[in-house]
Amino acid sequence: MKTGKITAKLRDAVKIHIVEEGHPECPRIYKNIELPDMLKDIEYKDFEFLIMGEKIEFEITYEKGSLPAKLPGERPKITREEKRAAKVLAEARALQDKAMADNAAKARPFPSALAESPAPVAPKADTKPAAP
Repeated sequence: MKTGKITAKLRDAVKIHIVEEGHPECPRIYKNIELPDMLKDIEYKDFEFLIMGEKIEFEITYEKGSLPAKLPGERPKITREEKRAAKVLAEARALQDKAMADNAAKARPFPSALAESPAPVAPKADTKPAAP
């Protein structure tokens, strides 16, 4: 099972200990809401609940070599306003891209005769020369 599936069921305040098999030390501790997305896609081997006084923590064990050599930092915190603004911006870009694609599909190409450069026009024979 992937890490993201099991951690999604935890409360936000739960600490998660990331442990690789064969390494007794815990290389990194994350809060559930700060767990990096790339760790959520890694398959875990085992998990257990740790009771530390009145607090419950969670330990996830991975097979040796399944974790990256350097664990990523915590996921950046985004406020609701920032998330809403990013969503509005993404929707506006999608609408603009759709409108540009629709306009490109509706545009008619120039006929090949107009696309070529026109031949030079010769002056008319009945024109008067300019007075000095």
